[in-house]
Amino acid sequence: MRPNPGTTTYQKTFQRDKSALMPLLSWIKQILTQAGFTKKAIYHVEIAAEEVATNIMFHGKNCSVIEVLITVSIEKMVLTFQDEGPAFDSERHRKTLDPSLSIDQMEVGGLGILLMQKLVDDLSYTRDKGRNILSLTKKNSA
Repeated sequence: MRPNPGTTTYQKTFQRDKSALMPLLSWIKQILTQAGFTKKAIYHVEIAAEEVATNIMFHGKNCSVIEVLITVSIEKMVLTFQDEGPAFDSERHRKTLDPSLSIDQMEVGGLGILLMQKLVDDLSYTRDKGRNILSLTKKNSA
Protein backbone atom coordinates (compact mmCIF):
# COMPACT_ATOMS: atom_id res chain seq x y z
CA MET A 1 0.00 0.00 0.00
CA ARG A 2 1.43 3.35 -1.04
CA PRO A 3 1.15 6.21 1.47
CA ASN A 4 -0.80 9.31 0.50
CA PRO A 5 1.22 12.42 -0.33
CA GLY A 6 1.66 14.53 2.79
CA THR A 7 1.54 11.57 5.17
CA THR A 8 4.35 10.26 7.32
CA THR A 9 4.49 6.89 9.04
CA TYR A 10 6.45 6.19 12.21
CA GLN A 11 7.03 2.78 13.73
CA LYS A 12 8.44 1.74 17.07
CA THR A 13 8.51 -1.42 19.17
CA PHE A 14 7.95 -1.30 22.93
CA GLN A 15 8.34 -3.99 25.57
CA ARG A 16 5.08 -5.37 26.95
CA ASP A 17 5.91 -3.98 30.35
CA LYS A 18 4.32 -1.21 32.39
CA SER A 19 7.65 0.66 32.42
CA ALA A 20 7.19 1.20 28.65
CA LEU A 21 3.84 2.99 29.03
CA MET A 22 5.12 6.52 29.64
CA PRO A 23 7.78 6.37 26.88
CA LEU A 24 5.12 5.07 24.46
CA LEU A 25 2.70 7.89 25.32
CA SER A 26 5.47 10.51 25.13
CA TRP A 27 6.50 9.24 21.69
CA ILE A 28 2.91 9.52 20.42
CA LYS A 29 2.49 13.01 21.89
CA GLN A 30 5.76 14.20 20.35
CA ILE A 31 4.76 12.99 16.87
CA LEU A 32 1.27 14.51 17.04
CA THR A 33 2.60 17.80 18.41
CA GLN A 34 5.15 18.02 15.58
CA ALA A 35 2.39 17.23 13.08
CA GLY A 36 0.36 20.21 14.33
CA PHE A 37 -2.48 18.38 16.07
CA THR A 38 -4.63 20.34 18.47
CA LYS A 39 -4.09 19.88 22.20
CA LYS A 40 -7.59 18.43 22.52
CA ALA A 41 -6.98 15.85 19.76
CA ILE A 42 -3.64 14.88 21.31
CA TYR A 43 -5.24 14.48 24.73
CA HIS A 44 -7.97 12.24 23.33
CA VAL A 45 -5.43 10.09 21.50
CA GLU A 46 -3.26 9.82 24.61
CA ILE A 47 -6.16 8.56 26.74
CA ALA A 48 -7.22 6.03 24.09
CA ALA A 49 -3.62 4.89 23.55
CA GLU A 50 -3.12 4.43 27.27
CA GLU A 51 -6.23 2.24 27.40
CA VAL A 52 -5.01 0.07 24.49
CA ALA A 53 -1.44 -0.26 25.78
CA THR A 54 -2.57 -1.04 29.33
CA ASN A 55 -4.90 -3.76 28.07
CA ILE A 56 -2.13 -5.33 25.98
CA MET A 57 0.25 -5.20 28.94
CA PHE A 58 -2.33 -6.78 31.24
CA HIS A 59 -3.96 -9.33 28.91
CA GLY A 60 -1.24 -9.94 26.30
CA LYS A 61 0.21 -13.07 27.79
CA ASN A 62 2.74 -14.92 25.64
CA CYS A 63 3.80 -11.76 23.82
CA SER A 64 6.83 -9.73 24.77
CA VAL A 65 6.50 -6.65 22.56
CA ILE A 66 3.95 -4.15 21.27
CA GLU A 67 4.49 -2.76 17.79
CA VAL A 68 3.10 0.73 17.28
CA LEU A 69 2.64 2.52 13.97
CA ILE A 70 1.46 6.10 13.53
CA THR A 71 0.51 7.46 10.13
CA VAL A 72 -0.09 11.21 10.27
CA SER A 73 -1.17 13.95 7.93
CA ILE A 74 -2.36 17.43 8.71
CA GLU A 75 -5.99 16.18 8.63
CA LYS A 76 -5.83 12.94 10.65
CA MET A 77 -3.76 10.24 12.23
CA VAL A 78 -4.07 6.46 12.36
CA LEU A 79 -2.49 4.83 15.39
CA THR A 80 -2.09 1.05 15.13
CA PHE A 81 -1.11 -1.37 17.88
CA GLN A 82 -0.02 -4.92 17.04
CA ASP A 83 0.76 -7.76 19.42
CA GLU A 84 0.85 -11.55 19.48
CA GLY A 85 -1.26 -11.97 22.61
CA PRO A 86 -4.46 -13.99 22.82
CA ALA A 87 -7.26 -12.97 20.46
CA PHE A 88 -9.63 -10.33 21.77
CA ASP A 89 -13.33 -11.17 21.64
CA SER A 90 -14.53 -7.72 20.60
CA GLU A 91 -18.16 -8.79 20.17
CA ARG A 92 -18.33 -10.12 23.72
CA HIS A 93 -17.15 -6.77 25.07
CA ARG A 94 -19.09 -4.51 22.72
CA LYS A 95 -21.63 -2.62 24.80
CA THR A 96 -23.96 0.25 24.35
CA LEU A 97 -23.78 2.96 26.94
CA ASP A 98 -26.81 2.96 29.19
CA PRO A 99 -26.93 6.46 30.70
CA SER A 100 -29.38 5.29 33.35
CA LEU A 101 -26.71 3.08 34.96
CA SER A 102 -24.01 4.33 37.30
CA ILE A 103 -20.45 3.16 36.69
CA ASP A 104 -20.85 0.84 39.69
CA GLN A 105 -23.85 -0.87 38.06
CA MET A 106 -22.12 -1.53 34.74
CA GLU A 107 -20.60 -4.91 33.98
CA VAL A 108 -16.82 -5.14 34.34
CA GLY A 109 -15.00 -5.47 31.02
CA GLY A 110 -15.45 -3.59 27.79
CA LEU A 111 -15.88 -0.12 29.26
CA GLY A 112 -12.54 0.88 27.74
CA ILE A 113 -14.02 0.25 24.30
CA LEU A 114 -16.80 2.72 25.05
CA LEU A 115 -14.26 5.27 26.24
CA MET A 116 -12.15 4.87 23.10
CA GLN A 117 -15.20 5.12 20.84
CA LYS A 118 -16.01 8.47 22.45
CA LEU A 119 -12.46 9.79 22.05
CA VAL A 120 -11.55 8.75 18.49
CA ASP A 121 -13.33 8.94 15.15
CA ASP A 122 -12.87 5.28 14.23
CA LEU A 123 -11.83 2.15 16.06
CA SER A 124 -11.14 -1.14 14.30
CA TYR A 125 -9.86 -4.54 15.42
CA THR A 126 -8.75 -7.52 13.38
CA ARG A 127 -6.85 -10.71 14.04
CA ASP A 128 -4.39 -11.63 11.29
CA LYS A 129 -1.82 -14.44 11.28
CA GLY A 130 -1.85 -14.75 15.06
CA ARG A 131 -1.61 -11.01 15.65
CA ASN A 132 -4.06 -8.57 17.22
CA ILE A 133 -4.28 -5.37 15.18
CA LEU A 134 -6.13 -2.45 16.73
CA SER A 135 -6.29 0.87 14.87
CA LEU A 136 -7.52 4.22 16.15
CA THR A 137 -8.26 7.07 13.73
CA LYS A 138 -8.51 10.66 14.95
CA LYS A 139 -9.18 13.74 12.86
CA ASN A 140 -7.15 16.83 13.69
CA SER A 141 -9.90 19.09 14.93
CA ALA A 142 -10.68 21.10 18.01
